[in-house]
Formats: sequence, structure tokens, C-alpha cells
Amino acid sequence: MKTKQIWLLACLPLLLSACVIEGENRLIYLNGQPKAVFTARRLEDGRLVKVGACSTWFANGQLQSVEHYDERGLPIGKWVYWDMSGKKLCEGEFRQEHNDLLSVWTFFHENGSPCRSETYTNGKKHGKWLYWHEDSVLCQESHYQNDTAIGNWTFWDKRGRVLKVEEYEHGIKRNEIIYKTSSEEK
Repeated sequence: MKTKQIWLLACLPLLLSACVIEGENRLIYLNGQPKAVFTARRLEDGRLVKVGACSTWFANGQLQSVEHYDERGLPIGKWVYWDMSGKKLCEGEFRQEHNDLLSVWTFFHENGSPCRSETYTNGKKHGKWLYWHEDSVLCQESHYQNDTAIGNWTFWDKRGRVLKVEEYEHGIKRNEIIYKTSSEEK
């Protein structure tokens, strides 16, 4: 019996994907709660893609995610994810700019304050990344270009004092300056 249950769970995503049709789709859990609502569209190459808003829920009825897709099935606009208790885990924004897909993501600590902010261009780390301590004090600032570490990376302690600065060139750390904090000073 247990083998049949495992097989069913393993095949469930495949079975659900086979249920997706062109037009509006409403998937539900066995308990009757909604699982997902989205619209699918067939592209000229025959692929079926999500278009417009897509919402998903946990089996307990709590909203899990809201995503948006353009007419080609590419991510666009604001995306938000929550945990099973309703706390926001992260939110992101997708936009097209000069044939590039740009996205900015913010992740949150358990207390709801920002944990980190990430930027991407075409799925690669690009631009400034920021990290915060739980009390919203800046912890780290990093920089990327095409998934490669560049420039100065600065690290702060929980009081906002600079701990160190690392300098990167083409992904290689070239220099590091470590600062003494007042507790280390004699």
C-alpha cells in the first residue's frame, strides 16, 4: 500500500501537468481547497505557457504565491511568495528593458524586516546586492556583473560599524581591509 502512495505522489505533478488546458485552469486539492488558478495559452511553436496572473495556495487555504506572465509566457510584474502561516517570504519585480529581463528580489526575516535584496539580468546576478541584520541594520553590500563578483564588498556589524571591505576584480578577491571594532581595540 505504501508503495502505491509513493508512486502516486511521485506521479502527481505529471498527472496535474497533463490536466492543463488552453484557457483558464483551476486546480484543487483533494480536500476541495484551491491549489492554483491560471490561464494557459498555446504559442505558435506548440508550447503551452501561463499568461496573466497565476495564484497558488497551500492545502490549508493560505495563499502561497502570486505570479504574472506576459503573452509569451515570460515573467513580468510583481511576484510574491508566502509561507504556510501567511508570512511574506519574498517579493520580486520583473521587467523588460532593451531586450533584457531584469528582476529585483527582496527576502524577509521571520520578523518581517528585509533580509536581503538581489538584482538579476537575464537570470544572472547583476548589480548591487544588500543584506540586513534582523534589526534592519545593513550587514553587507556586494556587487555583481554577469554572475561575477566585482568592486568593493563592505561588511558591517550589528551596530553599523564597518568590519571589513573586500575588493573583487573579475570574480577574484584582490584586496581585503579588516577594521578593528572598539571591543578589539586596546
